[in-house]
Amino acid sequence: MELDRIRAWQLFIETSRLGSLALAAEALSFPLPKASRLISSLEDELGFLLLDRTKKPAALTKEGQALVLDAQGLISQWGILRERAEALRNGNFELSRRSLRISLPVNMDRSVFFEALQNLPIKHPGLQLEFCADVGQQALLEGKADIAWFGYKPEERGLVAIPMGYNVSFLVASAKYLKSHAEIRKVSDLINHPIIMRDTGNESFSQVLQCEYSNYEIGRDHKVLYGDSDACKKLLIEGKGIAIDMNPNFIAEELLDGTVQPVLPGWHRKPWALHICCRKSSSKDPIIREAMGIIRYLALHQEPNDWKSWYRRLHLPEQMVLLPKV
Repeated sequence: MELDRIRAWQLFIETSRLGSLALAAEALSFPLPKASRLISSLEDELGFLLLDRTKKPAALTKEGQALVLDAQGLISQWGILRERAEALRNGNFELSRRSLRISLPVNMDRSVFFEALQNLPIKHPGLQLEFCADVGQQALLEGKADIAWFGYKPEERGLVAIPMGYNVSFLVASAKYLKSHAEIRKVSDLINHPIIMRDTGNESFSQVLQCEYSNYEIGRDHKVLYGDSDACKKLLIEGKGIAIDMNPNFIAEELLDGTVQPVLPGWHRKPWALHICCRKSSSKDPIIREAMGIIRYLALHQEPNDWKSWYRRLHLPEQMVLLPKV
């Protein structure tokens, strides 16, 4: 394959990651006119457009979105091939082995990520995947994971954070709780009910509830039951109160069978930003970049973890959710 084709696919992947051809060209040190020509030439060869240039900045077309994962694999393989060739030039004929440790939250449907990432060891012989859960910033810096999913933007300078949109919850209570307590008609009624929420050590912790332009804060006058994801789920199902920040995918079975039900439709915890992160020192590693690209693509495009799919399924007012402006 001509080197220009490799460069064009690199630009395409960076455009997908950064959301702009101009930013992609800058990241890869290409003059913008040359970057535009490379993408246009690639589109001519493929027979369809990769970028919708009627939008500002240009966005990936449906065809372009469908090629992202394959393109990431192509570029990753190119990087591995170059590394292998370098090793052979240095007289190293042994197959290199390495592990890739990936941290994903426990309070979400991780199966789709496991399935997609299992292709990496097939494409990269010698690679072993290890999965862990809820590794923090310091642990990532210390090497306890190579890639980590955070429900917030990390502040550590030694990390690279790529945004993956936002997550939004909704208030829920068990059918058992709702049957034995007074009806909750307005958000101020929450003062009369125990509130179940993640503990203050959680980096994405927030006491603010929102409904379009209205805010309501869970303050000192409220009775609050704090816990980690598992503890909050247990309290919720046992009918101990109203949960305000449960990831719906963590209670999917209970939502679908009616054990747990939405409360105060339209009210939700303040949205939290999602990021996929790695150490700066390994941010150019082709396998790490490929794995992060797969995770980000699935986070943005697959349905099980998409908060909007839950809002639609449960007939909740999606228009009441105002995401922060980027």
